[in-house]
Amino acid sequence: MGFLSSAILLLITAFPAAQAGEMINAAAGATDVIPDSYIVVMNEGISESDFESHRTWATGMNSKSRKRAGAFSGVSRTWSATGMKGYSGSFARETIEQIANNSAVAYVEPDRMVNITAFVTQRNAPSYGLGRISNKRPGNRDYIFDESAGRGITIYGVDTGIDIRHPEFEGRATWGTNEINDVNQDENGHGTHTAGTFAGRNFGVAKRANIVAVKVLNAEGSGSTSGIISGINWCVDHARRNNILGRAVMNLSLGGTGARAFNQVATNAANAGIFLAVAAGNDGGRRSEYLTRLGSWVNIYAPGDQIPSVFPNNARRVLSGTSMAAPHVAGVGAYFNGP
Repeated sequence: MGFLSSAILLLITAFPAAQAGEMINAAAGATDVIPDSYIVVMNEGISESDFESHRTWATGMNSKSRKRAGAFSGVSRTWSATGMKGYSGSFARETIEQIANNSAVAYVEPDRMVNITAFVTQRNAPSYGLGRISNKRPGNRDYIFDESAGRGITIYGVDTGIDIRHPEFEGRATWGTNEINDVNQDENGHGTHTAGTFAGRNFGVAKRANIVAVKVLNAEGSGSTSGIISGINWCVDHARRNNILGRAVMNLSLGGTGARAFNQVATNAANAGIFLAVAAGNDGGRRSEYLTRLGSWVNIYAPGDQIPSVFPNNARRVLSGTSMAAPHVAGVGAYFNGP
């Protein structure tokens, strides 16, 4: 876990107090910024009571702005995890500037869109990924793996959801949480595909690992930074409640343009004892140019081109992208954390 927990790279500048106006102006021209939506992170060590008082104050400020400037929903998500307290929501400019200037606030940044990083290529192509990660020479399709096969390890698929009833998962998959909408199923297929790679019976690396669906992306494969943060915090809380920290893996086959708050919550998850496997992006470079930049360089390479796996409703599909590479690494992470 050391290389992950120590190599988190802060990607973009978040803005404290006096620079809040500059942040809003700069974000206005970005195509991935969700209009009038912000992430607010509190100072480290703030007490629960002070945090609650601040949120009450912020809600009151937003209510005043709504009367003058129109409808802004205010606080929509709240995080109170160890190492990071904060919230996200829709606020008027006047309100978010006052929030950023509050002495209890560490920084504010715009909430941004996050997307899957996969491309459909063809159907029914032969798989090579499993053989490739267990043989030094290319071309060998035999998958050699330890008989434990991830038994006793839980892998969280933070994605579009998972078809937990798919026979490929043999009853090892359960539904965890939904941080994007009210449809508790995989409407896109991307999350089911990645789960098949990290823990499926036939296509999977860790064939005996437990699987938990954490839905943060919608039918179009899109979500928000704040939704991802909520999903990651849920995983950490779930692992802690079930006493599986140190025996848990998180797969994040998604990407965006960068968020300091994401890096902070990912660092907390790694430090808590969860192995993170994250897509590096599909730009062809060795550096990641996406939200999920754990470390300045890619730590582990894995196959990602024309990877067959399962799809909802007992189907199969071939996809390409670093979204397909990340779950290979998640499966290997299950071995690292295994008995």
